[in-house]
Order: sequence, then C-alpha cells, then structure tokens
Amino acid sequence: MESFPGNGFIEQLVTGLNTPISDDPFATISPNPFSDELHLNFSNHQNCRVIMFDITNRKVLEQELKWSYQVNTEQLSKGIYIYELSDKNGLFRKGKVVKE
Repeated sequence: MESFPGNGFIEQLVTGLNTPISDDPFATISPNPFSDELHLNFSNHQNCRVIMFDITNRKVLEQELKWSYQVNTEQLSKGIYIYELSDKNGLFRKGKVVKE
C-alpha cells in the first residue's frame, strides 16, 4: 500500500482493461475498444474457445477458434464485455473488452 498525504491509502490501481489469468504471451485480443469485429490470435497454434458475457453475466457469445480468428460482433450492443479464453488445458485468460 502506498500512502498519499490527505488522501488515505490506495491498495491497487487498475490502469487497463486486459486482465490475464497468467502472463500468457500466446493470446492477443484487439482492438480494445472494438466495433463490429474482434481479432483473436493464438501464437501457440492451438484450438481455443472464447466465451463472452455481458455485464449481467449473461453469455452472449461462445465460439471454438483456430489459432487466428476474427469474431463478428455486430449483434452485440455497445458496452463492456467479459471474455474467457480456454484451451484443452482449461481457462488461461480472462479480461474485459469494450464495444463502442
């Protein structure tokens, strides 16, 4: 914890939208924010699954993906979405993306 005069304490400062479960450099999601397409790349060339939830935790998208994929997101409303990426070994990344 850091102390700031007159402001109390700050325990954690969150500066980005990506929240990886591990520091797995094998998966990228872009752009963030996105509009009608979300690009996913898996440099380890494994098949993966993406699941997206809206802010009420309702599943809005689920797809099996090859190592590089563009997800059509036209059907999604503007807002914040939580994503989960998993492969044959289970969940390896979880984070947030914003649709503009």
